[in-house]
Formats: sequence, structure tokens, C-alpha cells
Amino acid sequence: MKTNQPTARAAEIVFHASAGLALGVSMCVCLGLQAPVWGLLLGAGFALAGIAEDQGRRLPVYLTFSLLYCALTRYGMRTAQLALLIASVLLLFARLYLQKLLPLLQTPAMTGLLFATVLTVTVLQTNVYFGIGASGATAMEMLRSYRSLGFHPNWRGILYGTIVMVVMITVPRKFKRFGKAFSSALLGLLIAFALNLLLIPNGLPRVIDEIGALSQPLSAAWRQFAETAQPMQPLGAVLFGVALWLSHLLCAAALPDGQGQAATCAAPVNLVTAPGLLFLPACEKPRRARVIAAVLLLLLAGVSACTGYSVFGRLPCAACGVLLIVGAWQSVDWGRLKTSLQSTLALPSFLITVILTLLRGIGFGCVAAIAFAAADCFLLRHRSQED
Repeated sequence: MKTNQPTARAAEIVFHASAGLALGVSMCVCLGLQAPVWGLLLGAGFALAGIAEDQGRRLPVYLTFSLLYCALTRYGMRTAQLALLIASVLLLFARLYLQKLLPLLQTPAMTGLLFATVLTVTVLQTNVYFGIGASGATAMEMLRSYRSLGFHPNWRGILYGTIVMVVMITVPRKFKRFGKAFSSALLGLLIAFALNLLLIPNGLPRVIDEIGALSQPLSAAWRQFAETAQPMQPLGAVLFGVALWLSHLLCAAALPDGQGQAATCAAPVNLVTAPGLLFLPACEKPRRARVIAAVLLLLLAGVSACTGYSVFGRLPCAACGVLLIVGAWQSVDWGRLKTSLQSTLALPSFLITVILTLLRGIGFGCVAAIAFAAADCFLLRHRSQED
């Protein structure tokens, strides 16, 4: 047992580092953040939180991603940063009342919001997967853009993305031992990266989007931000601030009893990192392997901040988009979803939340979910008093 202990610990470190790296880089690439250091820093936060092994807290992270995507696309970076700051301040107060908020966070309306998040991520990242070149901040805007542009896919990108999809689905099922030691998501990215190098050697014209073309040093990224930033929209910042606050509470609510309250103490960290567009998931006291994995990614982020060119500079963007699509679907709690669809009392708020989120946008859907969740709790309490 003693000889196997170091091996098991090393496998755990590699798993969390690889999972955090794959998800962090993919999210920041698909958000359009041009300095690869953001993805590595975010990946370090994911590794520290250990969300790769916790299904209940993965899906709220995709909700956070969708909210940031919408805020950046519609309002620009300054508004998104203010929204993160507002969410962080709300978390400072909410940590004292998390237990009272739990009934709101476990209603069918919140299940509907998270399911709508999966659909939103799928619609938005299909544009990256197929290389259509569409634009839009919401699912409906992107679908309208698809219709106007027509279907003109980049088949090379589809090949790379499909490889990532197949690896992420098959490896955890067919190679369980390997899947517990190394993230299947990063394995898929590595295969797509190697295949892209083989098919399009350096020096030849690029036929697909690659993350290296988006990479630049941290100083250049901030200079570009200062020159191109859109004016701040306070109302939009408030809307998305409340929505981001909700996404973080959903992460904390998924933790075991007694740990969610402590997890919201990460709010001051979010307050500090808000200017860097980092919104780390809530986590319990991290294990040693997670801390080491996070430190490794932070060291890699330090190198990236100076050079600007990421380790995976030739990585196809299509592979990152598919990683988010598959990861979102793998994070669905199918048991809760089935319960919401079978219950005649839960179905209306679930369906209305899904429809409003898809039609009006993810930020509006969060606010609507809060309203429906409050109504559900009130009706449930009223019925219990009558009985």
C-alpha cells in the first residue's frame, strides 16, 4: 500500500492539473480573451476547486461562462468586470444566509436554468465547432445568424472537434483507470493539436482558427483592452452581477452539508480577481493534490504571461468549442431533470424558465429563475401550512 500511495497521489495531481488546464483554456479561448494566461489562471482555480470530479458544481461553472460570454459580447469588458465586482460584493453578504437561500437554489426553476445553460452553450459553441462565423450574445441571436449566413462548415475543424467529442465520451467508459489519472478532455485536445501539426505544418497557410493566432502577451492584451473597450453599461452590469452571484451560489449549494457556508468565503478572492475576469467556483478545503496541481498551472501561467504564446498555440479553436459542449452535457444531473419533467407541480416553472432563458438570454433567465424559485417556495410553504 505504501508503494502505491505516491503513484496514486501523482495520478490525482495529473488528473486535476490536466482537467483544469483543458477547461480553463477552452473557456477563455471561447470567451475571446486573447492572453492565454487567463485560461491557465482559471484552470488553476478549477484544479484547486476539484470540479472535474464533482458533477454538481460543473454545470454552474458553465452558467458562469455563458453569462460572461453574453456580457462581453453585448456590453464589453468594462461592464463584465463591473458585473463581477457586483457579484463579489453580493457574495460577501450572501455567505451569512446561504442556508436560508438553499430552498431557492434547489427548486425546479433552477434545474430549468441549468438545463437551458446546456442548450445555450451548445448553440453558441456550435458556431466554433462548425466554423460558421456567426455572431450573437444569446441562443436566439446566434440561431438567427446561422439562418442568415447559411450552413458553410469548415470540415477540417469539424474533424478535430469530432475527435475531441469521441475521446471525451469513450475514454471514461472504456478506459476507466486511465480516465481517473488523466483528463479525457485534455487528451482529446492533445490529439487534435498533434493532428493539426501533422496536416498543416508550420509555414503553410492556416485553414482553421487556432488559439495561437489569438495569443499575445499580457501587456499587449491590456493595451488593446484600453483602446477598444466599450463604454460601461451600469444596468447591464447589475443584471449580470446578480446572475453571476446566483451561479456562484449554485456552486456552493452543491457542496456537502456544512461546506457550502465555508466555500462562500472565497468571495474576497473573487473581489480581488474580478478585474482579471476570473470567477472561481466555490470549493471546500482543498486537498494537497489539488493545491500542487494549481501551483503547477500557476507556474505555467507565469511563463505564458511573459511570452504570450501558449503551449497549445496550434490548437484548433473548434476542439475547445466541442470540449465545452460535451462537458456541459456530461454535467447534467439527469435524476433531477427527470423529477422536474415528471412532476405536474414542478413542470411549469421548469419549462417557463427554459423558454425565457433561450428567448431572452441567459442573464434574464437567471433573474426569472430567482422569481419562479421564490414563487415555488411560497406555494410549497402555503400548501404545507394548509395540510
